[in-house]
Amino acid sequence: MSNASPHRIEDPSQLNEAAGFFRQAKDTNPRCDDSVNGVDLSFQKNSEAIVIRTAEGSVILWNAGAERLYGVPASDILGRPWPAGLSRENEKLQEAERITQQKGEWSGNLTQSAADGTEIEVQSRWVLLPTQLSEKANILIINTLNSDSRHLEEERLRAHRQECIGLLAGGIAHDLNNTLQPTAMAMDLIRGRLLDPDSQDLIQVVDANLRRAMEFARQILRFTFGGASGISEVTASEIVADISSFAKNAFPKAIQIQTDIEMGVSPILANATQLKQVLLNLCINARDAMPEGGLLSLTACNVDIDQEAAKRNPIAKAGKFVRISVSDSGTGISQPVRDKIFEPFFTTKGPEKGTGLGLATVMGIVREHDGFLLLESEEDKGTVFHIFIPAAPHHSPAVVVPSPTARTETRGHGETILLVDDEPTVLKLMQRSLERAGYHVMSASDGQKGLDCFTESQEKIALVLTDMSMPGMGGAEMIRQLKKKSPFVKIICTSGIIYPNGQMHSLGADKVLAKPCDSKTMLEAISEVLKEEPQKSV
Repeated sequence: MSNASPHRIEDPSQLNEAAGFFRQAKDTNPRCDDSVNGVDLSFQKNSEAIVIRTAEGSVILWNAGAERLYGVPASDILGRPWPAGLSRENEKLQEAERITQQKGEWSGNLTQSAADGTEIEVQSRWVLLPTQLSEKANILIINTLNSDSRHLEEERLRAHRQECIGLLAGGIAHDLNNTLQPTAMAMDLIRGRLLDPDSQDLIQVVDANLRRAMEFARQILRFTFGGASGISEVTASEIVADISSFAKNAFPKAIQIQTDIEMGVSPILANATQLKQVLLNLCINARDAMPEGGLLSLTACNVDIDQEAAKRNPIAKAGKFVRISVSDSGTGISQPVRDKIFEPFFTTKGPEKGTGLGLATVMGIVREHDGFLLLESEEDKGTVFHIFIPAAPHHSPAVVVPSPTARTETRGHGETILLVDDEPTVLKLMQRSLERAGYHVMSASDGQKGLDCFTESQEKIALVLTDMSMPGMGGAEMIRQLKKKSPFVKIICTSGIIYPNGQMHSLGADKVLAKPCDSKTMLEAISEVLKEEPQKSV
């Protein structure tokens, strides 16, 4: 071989032969403007990965399709051997080489890797290309991503896009929380001052809309961060039966409702209320897809997904699951809509019918339960949503969910509460509400200051009420340090992120309040925790 630069075209005739073969194989027409110095390079722009390799193994052509498929720029590979990190099935590659040298061509499926380690399946075709510069022929390789791998890549990109949108939505919801929290506290204070009927009516209107905004923020945060709470062992048959009964009474008579529950369907660990919310949302969407009536079907069965089956879908998981399916005979969902359907704020309904958070919330709740959701739909042929929730382990004790307690006295008797929050407005209004309710309040604007305050006044402080998300030392680290100083200190956390109860209990919190919360909720929680006996470790 010559000493020419690996970026230089040394034999125009072999590239023209490659281009001619490619056009013939793909049945395309040459473009007269895709040439450089008489060399036809139209195939270099194609979506397929097209590579020319010398008999010695050096890569002398690496088109844009190869750059996209493998994630390796041409400048990093031209003049060098095929990277070992991109190869798998070495025995099959050796067989392809041998057959190509003997018969002039080879075709088959290969498992390879992209530069980031992602496994890809390609349909590969190898062809000998005689050259004037060597006695040994070069090899033209055309690799096309097969349909399964293309589907996996599309799902991966879609999941990444949803994750990015979710994080953005979570940031918006966090800022919204910091606005709603002091607003809710202020409304409680104003309610006690303006006692005339007209003012109370106006306060009631503002309060109702404020609660809608608070639930809106919680939906976004549930979609973004997850965190199922109130988990207990439930059966899919009970949940499906409840939703089916509701739909039969509430939906138009033109919609026929069927249920099919497999005998012996396994129990699941779930928040029954949230799971009913998921099914109800899907059933309402099914109803809207059948304006003239049709069939709505709810089914539940056991499924066992092995590793191989899980690999075929990037969002699937291996294990034993209970599959709950909601299907309709309605209008179906087009591919462009399917690509965006789980994104927050995306909706095909008018503004009077939905916020676009329904299916985003559905996805968030299913993920909270360590499950996944699959969609099957075809235009004019209906839609099926499959919900997969892990089956409860055999003989595992059900998680006990405390029953709601009666309303407690919300006034304090001079107890000292350490209040820790980095938002000045939230801190000010929470302090005012607590003082008005009869508590003495000490405040701190971050975790380190809260820890210092507790160290100085440990004997006086009856309870610590802290935000979890703060700059510097956050709530979690502050709680760990507090527990080292005083193992039995009583702690209530406030957070926009919906943590599992067990996680916060293991950290040492006695109670978790979802932000934003109003004064009444906060005061009831404080009264309840202060009356509890300290839980001593065994």
